Amino acid sequence: MAMPGKRFGLVAARKAAGLSQECLAERMGVERSTVQRWETGQCTPQPCHRPKLARVLGISDDKLAELLADHSCSDDQFQTTPALVTVPRCGDAGSGQQTGESDLLAFPPGGDRTDRRQALTLLGTSTLGLGAPHADLDPSTQSAVEAMEFTRRAEVSQLGPRTLEHLDCVVSDLAATVNHTPPGELFPKARWYRRQVEDLLAGQYTLREGRELYRHASSLGVILAWLSIDLGDLAAAEAHCLDAWEHGWQAEDHAICAWSMCAKTTIATYNNRPVAARDAAECGLKHAPPGSAAAAGVSVKLARAYARLGQADQFQDVLKDTQIRFNQLSHPGSGLFSASSGMLASYMADSYVWLGQPYRAIPYAEETISFCRDRGLSEREPTREALARLNLAQAHVDLGQPDDAAEHIAQALSSERITGVVLRRLGDLTVFMQHKYPQLGITKELADRHREMTASLSQG
Repeated sequence: MAMPGKRFGLVAARKAAGLSQECLAERMGVERSTVQRWETGQCTPQPCHRPKLARVLGISDDKLAELLADHSCSDDQFQTTPALVTVPRCGDAGSGQQTGESDLLAFPPGGDRTDRRQALTLLGTSTLGLGAPHADLDPSTQSAVEAMEFTRRAEVSQLGPRTLEHLDCVVSDLAATVNHTPPGELFPKARWYRRQVEDLLAGQYTLREGRELYRHASSLGVILAWLSIDLGDLAAAEAHCLDAWEHGWQAEDHAICAWSMCAKTTIATYNNRPVAARDAAECGLKHAPPGSAAAAGVSVKLARAYARLGQADQFQDVLKDTQIRFNQLSHPGSGLFSASSGMLASYMADSYVWLGQPYRAIPYAEETISFCRDRGLSEREPTREALARLNLAQAHVDLGQPDDAAEHIAQALSSERITGVVLRRLGDLTVFMQHKYPQLGITKELADRHREMTASLSQG
């Protein structure tokens, strides 16, 4: 039984013009089903439509007549046609059209020289955007034209020339300001840009551009994780860490993967999950590039995790490696993605407090405060300074000096940037003072202040 043959050349010409069936129908002023019937050979465009169709497809009237010529094929030929090969549409991203048989280019069955020539001719017509080859061109020339089309498609992108440059600036600015700007101010901005990157990822871009987009998505994920930590939402922070890890992994950017684990270590530490903190730090250190700021930053977090676990020997072993990493840093990084002497000192103060060694914690806490005070306005870290003062307060409580502790607590709470981490450390200190000095007025005042500030943070 004979049946209409599909007009493969017409399909290829439409695709080469960068049009879906819907787009072509709209340009022609007809229904999509009409275009579909033209391509499947069920009907032929009316003479009044043909000049416009040729113009829209960018071909001559004679070429259109050739493509519209009927070619019948039998049922058996339809059944033996090999798998259809999808040809990507250009300029039709996000149309929502489902790819069906009418949007596929099939090569005729092999085994016959005429069929192979027809296959090459059909493939050649898909390169109309570069100048369609004629059917009498030799296969070598056809192959060269194919290669040119493949190159063109690899270069197709919906990104503007300055989009990635703009994202670079945004991420750098956020990373530079996150440590001294109220988190409630930065969070909406970082979240908005993360959504924009996600929209760009749903569009069309080159492989290189895609890698950069994934890297920016990962960096913004780390920034959002830290902002969520500062806002006291550890569940959201962990979700952003996982997002950052996945996109960093897809971008093959191991440094940003390590930074995501660095944030996850802090989340686990302040969620009273020291084993999870250790595991996250070990994972980050495994992937951090040697000699990088990320490797130094994750290493000091690993040392602190062992201190939180009360494992002094392991802490000392990792600390030795950490100090070497910091000493050998050729570039400390910048902003949030940096490893500084102030970071090392502050985490050492944390560690010795948790290990119950107040005399060793005090000099590190004081070093951290000096480091923070010596920084310029654009590099200030008020949260780190507040935590250092709470470490001093904890050390003085351990040494039986509650009055000195009260002074450092007051200075810590006068910080311009009270975050979720500060309040969690304050909560731990409050519980400790309630246990050791339940009758002191400062203890009750501290408990009341902690409740008020925690409520304020959750509302803000």
